[in-house]
Amino acid sequence: MDTPKINSYKRRVSVVDKSHELINYFNNHMDKLKKMWDEIDMIEEMRVERTTTFYETMKDVIDFMVNEETTNYNEVFEDSRKFWQEVSETRTALGMDQYDIGNLRPNTIAYCKNLKKEIENLAIEREKLIEKQIETFNSVEVLCHKLSLPVSNMAQKGSLLNPERWNELQEEYSSLSNLFEKRKKEFLSARENIMKLKGYMKRLCSQRETTMLTIDVDGDNFVCSEEFLSEVKFVLEETQVEYDEWKRERITLYNDAVNQLRSLYEKCSVPDLNRLFPDDFIPDFVDDSSMDKIQDEIAEYDSKYQRFKELYDAYYNWSIAWNDHLQVEADLADPNVYKNRAGHIQQVLTLQKDADKRLKLYMKKLESLNDPTIKINGLTLYENALQIVEDNKKQKEIERQWKLEQKKENIKMEALYGTKSPRSLKKTPRHGTTLARQSLFDISGISTIVPVKGYGTDVRIFGPKTSSPKHLSGADRTPLKRDPFKTPKKTSSKTPGRTPIKTPSKKP
Repeated sequence: MDTPKINSYKRRVSVVDKSHELINYFNNHMDKLKKMWDEIDMIEEMRVERTTTFYETMKDVIDFMVNEETTNYNEVFEDSRKFWQEVSETRTALGMDQYDIGNLRPNTIAYCKNLKKEIENLAIEREKLIEKQIETFNSVEVLCHKLSLPVSNMAQKGSLLNPERWNELQEEYSSLSNLFEKRKKEFLSARENIMKLKGYMKRLCSQRETTMLTIDVDGDNFVCSEEFLSEVKFVLEETQVEYDEWKRERITLYNDAVNQLRSLYEKCSVPDLNRLFPDDFIPDFVDDSSMDKIQDEIAEYDSKYQRFKELYDAYYNWSIAWNDHLQVEADLADPNVYKNRAGHIQQVLTLQKDADKRLKLYMKKLESLNDPTIKINGLTLYENALQIVEDNKKQKEIERQWKLEQKKENIKMEALYGTKSPRSLKKTPRHGTTLARQSLFDISGISTIVPVKGYGTDVRIFGPKTSSPKHLSGADRTPLKRDPFKTPKKTSSKTPGRTPIKTPSKKP
């Protein structure tokens, strides 16, 4: 296979070889000129002149080459320093380790070429970082405008920042962002409160307030300076003062209306479930329409009460008497009453006589005034009173049967063991349920029945709040405060309580 021809200018030769070749070339041509000059008999002066011109031309060429190479030499030193600095700064800014140059010696062409290639490799990441820094500069400038603060330190925008300056810029941006968000949040909160209070009062904002509060917080024109925020907070304080005064007036009007309605509710024996309005004024739930509804309710129940005044009054007074009756029963079931301290027993008996007298009186009135159109829980007022009395009798019978069952079990245990049996822990059966006899013993055959002391003392009081003297109750007991017409829940105590059967409440 033929070897390709290699041109002489492609051969690798040393600088010395080239120098010798150039000197030989120069000498050969000088000899050639000398022969030519000899043949034409050129005089010496002409030869000296031409040789001088030739030497000067050659000198100029050599000087030019030396100057060019000297410049190139200096540029290698400068590029070596500059390229290394750029590579180091870029890698530091990018968070990279120091560049490893290997075995290359500084201030050499190979050293510069290697660094230049690394610069080209880092160019993309460098530009990305510079763009990110420019964006941060722009964001800081925008935030300064929105916060009405002076803009500073923009001279380095567009150049690669060192890590320290880049961190400072990021911290500045974060601080301004937090400040803007804080002011923005305060403005939105103040605006929301102002609009809410204005809405409660149904008052329009002034032109100045409208301009201030309708600004787009996400728009470029929103400038939340300290002065602007202070002005908004001042408007909120003014609105709060107006609202407080308005609320005081509304509370007075509302309380007067609700108290009047509550009085009619009591007079008309309206169940709790049908009492629609809260006792306290709540702006979120009570508006002008609510006040209108309250007035409508007042008009409705006032009209109904006026038409059936005698009937409603009779039932109300009967309820008070029934409450006193239940309280007397509770007091008489308390052993402390019979100690007759300070004449307690006599006072209780006097109250019993008075309560029974009033019960008979108002029950007769209810019977004579009974109207089928006026009902509570589906029963007329007279029927409802009878039902309450009947439920109380049934409850007493359940208690009596339970006591008899307890007494039998105690007698049985005394017969078996010749001594009093252990006290039972069984709870009272409800609505006449009989305890299984075998359930009265545990696995050891020992009774767990406990005789009930103070039987019938846990009596729930229902009906309207009464004026019965509290000192008459056994052991200074206070009656349970509740609406007179809301059916009470059954007692959960171990001793059965006398409570009426609970039925769903309906509007009369």
